[in-house]
Amino acid sequence: MLPLQVFLGVFLLGVWNTVPKIEQDLTERAQQIVKSMNLQERVRVSFNGPAANLAGKVTDAETKRLLIERISNMVSVWGLQVDNQQTLLVVPPPLPVTYRLDFANRQIKVSGNVPGPLERKSLLRKVATLFPKATVSGEDEIVLQNQAGSEETSAGIWLNPLERLPELEKLAQFRWVVVEEGRMIVSANLPSKDAEIAFAKGVRQISPQAQVEDLKVIGLPTLELSFAANNQVTMKGKLAAEPDQVLAVEAVQTFFSSRTKVTAECVFDETVGPVEWILPQLQPLRSLQKLGKLTRVSLDGPTPLIEAEALNLSSQITLNSAIEEAYHKNVKATISLFTPVVNTITPPSLWVKIGEDTSEVTGKVADENGRNLLLTKLSTLFPGMKFKDEIEIVPKLAPTQLYAAALDPMADIPNLEAGFILQGFGLVDGRLRFTGLVPETAAKDRLTGTILKRHAGKVGAEITVDPSYLPAPDAGWTAKFTDGKIVVEGQLSSRQLKSELTTNLEVTFPGLTIENLAEVLSSGLSRGAWTPLLAGLTVVAALPQIKQISWQHDTLTLSAQVLDERALQAMEKRLRHTYGGSVKGQFEVVDAPYLKNNPAVELIDCTIYFEAAQRDFIASELPKIQRVLDVLVAHPELKLSIEAHTDNKGSANVNLNVSQLRAETVRKWFLRRQIDPARITAKGYGQSRPLADFKTEGGRAASRRLEFRVR
Repeated sequence: MLPLQVFLGVFLLGVWNTVPKIEQDLTERAQQIVKSMNLQERVRVSFNGPAANLAGKVTDAETKRLLIERISNMVSVWGLQVDNQQTLLVVPPPLPVTYRLDFANRQIKVSGNVPGPLERKSLLRKVATLFPKATVSGEDEIVLQNQAGSEETSAGIWLNPLERLPELEKLAQFRWVVVEEGRMIVSANLPSKDAEIAFAKGVRQISPQAQVEDLKVIGLPTLELSFAANNQVTMKGKLAAEPDQVLAVEAVQTFFSSRTKVTAECVFDETVGPVEWILPQLQPLRSLQKLGKLTRVSLDGPTPLIEAEALNLSSQITLNSAIEEAYHKNVKATISLFTPVVNTITPPSLWVKIGEDTSEVTGKVADENGRNLLLTKLSTLFPGMKFKDEIEIVPKLAPTQLYAAALDPMADIPNLEAGFILQGFGLVDGRLRFTGLVPETAAKDRLTGTILKRHAGKVGAEITVDPSYLPAPDAGWTAKFTDGKIVVEGQLSSRQLKSELTTNLEVTFPGLTIENLAEVLSSGLSRGAWTPLLAGLTVVAALPQIKQISWQHDTLTLSAQVLDERALQAMEKRLRHTYGGSVKGQFEVVDAPYLKNNPAVELIDCTIYFEAAQRDFIASELPKIQRVLDVLVAHPELKLSIEAHTDNKGSANVNLNVSQLRAETVRKWFLRRQIDPARITAKGYGQSRPLADFKTEGGRAASRRLEFRVR
């Protein structure tokens, strides 16, 4: 017989070698169960002591229960238990959700696809919560897919991308936002290139999949407030829409007083940004109005223009310092402050009217010594100038020597601004006043600012802007239209002015290539006010008709071709009505072969194309649209149908919305050129009418089209 010690050793060695084989066998059998349930990529089974551990994710509670039951039946014969309380999770799959938010005039239209009514309710509620100032609509535009879903367990997967949008709303004006299976695409209008960079960075921070598309830098809104007695404020400016005016009026009443009565006379232009972009510039006025009387505030661009009145010199200086501090010295034009002076005696008076050869001196002084003192002072300030003396002697006036020093600033004022023409100056109510001419508003702003900085509270100025005093430029510029391109020739005074002209033409005539060949000469054309004149040309003249545009002195000249005498008279009348004499027309009556030799129906029956995921048509398609416009102008009896189509990228509902937006964009293009709205209809068909197979890029590109039809 074997000793007991040997027997026990052999037994234990056998058990020791058998346990790993049992564990390996159980692991393999468990993997077969997991594989049979199609969970091999998401669930792991391991053994630790008396427990079989399950880890991973399953899509629903029933799958979890069934898995535990099968594993338990397998391991129970070995006395093992299944542990799954912490590591086996139920995680529902993401829901097939695609939705789009379209922003317009403080209204948000929601459309897209969601599984059921709970998800639709959750989406609308989330948008209303994030944008409380906007009106949210679109319940009928959200398509229900009738798929099982749970608002509580899955809403975060597709609603979370919206959480950070209110932060970005401070930088931009949203046009549309698309979220498809958690991936976000954002399109917006912005006030500047810097804002565009910051906005794009903010979108990328939302998630790695978030991206921007079709960002546009648009103009800032403007506001001008004129303050009168009894809390009366007149508001003028350019705003995007009526709701912006309402918001601006409420802001002014908040910043000043609920008793403030605001009369609004704003012009509405959908091409400018929201009023929120400039309202923060009004906030410092709440405290500034306590230091003086505000008379005018203008918000036209990134820096404000402020005018006010102060009771005395001390408060004037204090108010000026407070304005510079509140706006970090970023004030476009300085304040016009006139301090009333109260005297027990009447001060002497003096006025010098500047002449070509001799300047006429009039006024009143107390005695002959006062007359001599003033004439000596004038000869010192303006050596070589001849003066014709017509000063009166009026006893009982204040001594002249008390006020003669007030003329000293006139020694440098004529030289403070190039092109400034001094018309007259003198002592009025004991204080220095002067009048003069400058060629442009910017020169007036610079001169006023320098005077205030050097002689705050001591000088009153009446500066008139008169462009006729601008030295005649020795050059101008001419923009010639040819083969989808604009070629600019001429001479300009700086590279910055050349760049601004190129930008103005690109904005006015999108889709055309700008080739700026103008020379930069220091003696060239001074800065002109052509920007607002260019902006309206596409309204009064169809693009194919324009041959060239030229700027000389302060007049823009438009050279164009028209179809007949009636069209010529209509064009001249439209120019006079829109611009007065600022734009002159040179028109040539010509035959239009493509109107004369072809039926109008065939001319209109054409197709334009779009890039993928773009709302605006390809720039090279612009001549086709212009041709259709010519036909509509020449044949007022025709009616037009605009039909837009997409490829099959994205959901059918989203594509339907995209096609409708494309059709409406082109329709608005015609309406802005004064075509009767009753003559044009716009309809989007989405991906329902393809022209070719969607399986190839060529087929998809052919289907991304917009067709014009006579109806």
